[in-house]
Amino acid sequence: MQRNFKVRGHIESTTLDDEDQDFQTTLDNEDQDFQTTLDNEDQDFQTTLDGTASITDDVPDFDPRLLHSPGSFRFVPTVNSIFDTMNYNPKTGEFEMKSLPTIINGFCAVVAMFAERNAYREEADLHAEEAAKGKKEADQMLKLEQELRKVGIERDHEVDDEEIRTARLSMGYVNGCTNIGIVGRQNEGKSMLVNCFCGIPHGSKGSAMIGEAEVTLTPTPYKDEKHPGYVWHDIPGGGTKNFSAWGYYFNQRLFAYDKLVLVHTSTLSELDLKILKIGKYRKQECIVVRTKADDHIRNCKRRNNHATVEEARADFIQQVRQDTEAKNASMSDVHTLCPDYTDYIISEMGLAQLINNTGKSKDPYEQVIDEPELLRRLGLWD
Repeated sequence: MQRNFKVRGHIESTTLDDEDQDFQTTLDNEDQDFQTTLDNEDQDFQTTLDGTASITDDVPDFDPRLLHSPGSFRFVPTVNSIFDTMNYNPKTGEFEMKSLPTIINGFCAVVAMFAERNAYREEADLHAEEAAKGKKEADQMLKLEQELRKVGIERDHEVDDEEIRTARLSMGYVNGCTNIGIVGRQNEGKSMLVNCFCGIPHGSKGSAMIGEAEVTLTPTPYKDEKHPGYVWHDIPGGGTKNFSAWGYYFNQRLFAYDKLVLVHTSTLSELDLKILKIGKYRKQECIVVRTKADDHIRNCKRRNNHATVEEARADFIQQVRQDTEAKNASMSDVHTLCPDYTDYIISEMGLAQLINNTGKSKDPYEQVIDEPELLRRLGLWD
């Protein structure tokens, strides 16, 4: 009887009559052949790797710049171009690389493609952002032009340094001092404020003239002896002549002063608001002062039947704060012309108590409100 044995892919024929020694010898020979085959395959595989690493004739070396210069690399790889770098082995059913540099450059090309696409997207987003910014700036410029026309500013007649220098020579401007123009409508307490700042009584020598009618017909400078380095300029009221806001600002040469103090007794008029906008446009500091607070508190107590002066005072202050907030909110949506002002509530006697150190007044209507903050803003108080 004969039996067949399959040993490691080889069929050996033997019989039951074969000796055990012959069978063992055959197995030993097969083991030796198998080991030799493995050694040969390892050597061939190493030779293949060594040869692959040295291939440079047909495939360029890997260029790392492909990862960083998408604008200069225009090759658009596809899936087929990746598989072109491989060979298919039908025996093993696997893909084998033609060369290592080729496949690396192929994948780098894919990376470069995505990098270039991202660069194009970023550039498109940048253009869109710049376009939106340009449109916003154009809209703001249009709104600014419209607001300037409402205020009456003549864009073709911008005030230059020479015009400012000439104006200062003829208006009593004192070099080396802070020259502040006191402006506002007539009978709002401008001259009274000048005398208070200078710490001199009304009607005394060197004081600003005060009257029920408009008595200041030309800008008049008053040098402050109590606060060296300050000159107060009493400007005729804006309602004296039929000026536009820009006409009043330009004809009274308000542009030549270091600062402006806008005086009023009630809610700001349209002319007052326009003066504030012009000052903001010209980057000129303009401080808003609401005078005659003591008279307003008396009227508030009488009209609203407040039981105490303190209640009337609180009511009046709240009304002023709300009015200021509303005016600021409705002023303008153009930042260049939005002054966002603070309205300082003061009285003549309130200022006199601080400037002349006369002590607290016994009259409950004459207690200070915003006088300390105003004097600090002007630099007259530490």
